[in-house]
Amino acid sequence: MAEEEEKPEAEEKEEAKKSLIYFSRVRTLLKGTYEGTETKLNISKDARAPLINWLEELINQALDSLVKSMPTKSKGEQEGQLQRKTVKKGDITKAKRALKTPPKEEKKAPEKKKKKKR
Repeated sequence: MAEEEEKPEAEEKEEAKKSLIYFSRVRTLLKGTYEGTETKLNISKDARAPLINWLEELINQALDSLVKSMPTKSKGEQEGQLQRKTVKKGDITKAKRALKTPPKEEKKAPEKKKKKKR
């Protein structure tokens, strides 16, 4: 019985290690994007894992941006929690804008130039 209980844990670990993106699909996207042009992209075997990891990081950033763009509650005990759990089209538009614009930096007041005395 102990062996039966351990199997689901092992399966959970395997699922956690599975990639969200399959290289075969990335390869077809690259072929579709660059097919018929002079540019031809090939990806070496040793570059596949870093490429997939990078794409997964981009997906995570996009999902974080999506969650941050959704409306949150502003009062009471539930302050900061999401108002709704359904993603709408407008949320995606806001998330895209948030990804495109770099984080705002504090603007410094322009320094006044000192006039030289003659």
